[in-house]
Amino acid sequence: MDYQAVVDGFSAMACIVSVEKNPDRNQRIYRIVTGNRAYIETIEHPAPGTEMLTNTFTPNASIRHI
Repeated sequence: MDYQAVVDGFSAMACIVSVEKNPDRNQRIYRIVTGNRAYIETIEHPAPGTEMLTNTFTPNASIRHI
């Protein structure tokens, strides 16, 4: 499936999130697979006074392990 085409169909911020579970289901890996331009702009050019963990959007990068 072309996830980029899906998110590009939205004018508002949109992204595709993936959640992977390990076999015993007690740990999860979250990834932002892709985002549209409006979403990526919020990461690469955040609002004044907003602190981000990163200023570069990297498709499919792991963002959180729980």
